[in-house]
Amino acid sequence: MNYSPSLNPPVCDSNTITINDTIRSYFNNYANYMWQRSTNHGTTWTDIPSTQGTGTPAWNGSAYQYVSSYTVPPSSTNLSDSGDLYRVIVATTSSNLGNSNCQLTDGVSIITLNVINCFIPLNIDMLSFNGKLVTGHATFFWSTSKENEAVHFDIEKSSDGINFNKIGTVNSHTNYISEVNHYSFINPVEFSGKAWFRIIMINRKGGKKYSRIIQLTGEQISFGLGNIVNPFRNELSFEVITTNNAKIDVSLIDLFGKTVETKSYAVYSGVNSLSISNTEKWIPGIYILKVKNKDIVITNKVIKK
Repeated sequence: MNYSPSLNPPVCDSNTITINDTIRSYFNNYANYMWQRSTNHGTTWTDIPSTQGTGTPAWNGSAYQYVSSYTVPPSSTNLSDSGDLYRVIVATTSSNLGNSNCQLTDGVSIITLNVINCFIPLNIDMLSFNGKLVTGHATFFWSTSKENEAVHFDIEKSSDGINFNKIGTVNSHTNYISEVNHYSFINPVEFSGKAWFRIIMINRKGGKKYSRIIQLTGEQISFGLGNIVNPFRNELSFEVITTNNAKIDVSLIDLFGKTVETKSYAVYSGVNSLSISNTEKWIPGIYILKVKNKDIVITNKVIKK
């Protein structure tokens, strides 16, 4: 018996996988077969009745052979099923498959299923994420669209912008009808100094989607730019800090003074994470990011790689 695609085939959680066994024998009468499964490391085996069949052995020059296949269903490829064993038993008649004295199998070659978490990207989009200090506590607001499954949100904090630790969790509303769902979180620990924050959206299978990172500081800024991902490639991400809700205009200008992109955003009191997408079409070089809030204009040099 020659199993394929391997003796330890990987499969993503809750996906199907087809396993095969090339059965060879000097005689052509071992044509009846059935797949079996063991969930206790081979101590006991259970027949998979739907797999019972009869092959058509053909001479390959040294032995008769045929191939038997079985597609493992999603119900048997959960993470808890990793390590389950599969094998084929053969016999000269279908009734002999049920007789341990008349059935045969390969006692050495056995398939061990390897179920892995492939972290399939979530379909849910995080539309916005902003934060601010309210009476000395970091307060965050975010919104999502296309919620089609239950998720939860882990709020994480970092003192250096690199290493993050969870400070709280918020469960989704599971409102699949609403176009947009809104959430908020208040850190019960009093804020001081400067820190970075992000949100991780996680579904029941462990699939994740990260928000952009925003920075909060105890320093009062009426209007200004925060973190900017610089240099950038396919997307220019930046933060706008304001003490009031406002509508701002953002422009990107090349070194020849030509405006290559203009956008308007609604921003809210606190730190707002914004972005300009589809920037891969622009040629590499230096650009000027211009942000205007009424009569206040802020500019910053950015580099497209």
